[in-house]
Amino acid sequence: LSFLNGQIDFTYTYILAENKIVWTPQSSGLWEPQNISESVSNNYSFDINAEKRILKDLKANLSSGFQFTNTKKTSSSYLNDPSENKFVPYIPLQSANLNFGVLYKDLEINLFYSYSGNRYSDFSNKNKLKPYYVINSNISLKLRYFDINTKIKFEVNNLTNTEFEVVSGYPMPLRYYKIIFSVNY
Repeated sequence: LSFLNGQIDFTYTYILAENKIVWTPQSSGLWEPQNISESVSNNYSFDINAEKRILKDLKANLSSGFQFTNTKKTSSSYLNDPSENKFVPYIPLQSANLNFGVLYKDLEINLFYSYSGNRYSDFSNKNKLKPYYVINSNISLKLRYFDINTKIKFEVNNLTNTEFEVVSGYPMPLRYYKIIFSVNY
């Protein structure tokens, strides 16, 4: 489409790992490295980015991505190891994101949607975490004073107050707000 500037990417990644180190959460709340020996990953990623200048000072952009991740432990740590040929914990099997933004001169508004699909919280794949989606947004304004560039940004994260866990037993925050002020010179 000639009226859009855009890009489409498809990526396939194959990783055969020996002595793969995986960081896993412990009951203390700290994360600990664990050697799972051998693993294989077959990962597919599809991304699309598009930008359109609507008026001289008005521009809109849209980007989206889909990932399908298949990472499995392929070795046995001991006889009848229930984690052999199972998915590595906490890696989403599918994920997606969608970002929409509008830029008018120095004012920018963005809306971000992200989805994290099924993932397991243990090596034997008996405990599955619920898929979740989160919507975040922000509005920012750039200001220039002589050679100093400033930016003030207001963010609203988890707009829909979604209850979700990234790690089993540790709920993530509901809706929260941030104000960010930055100075570059």
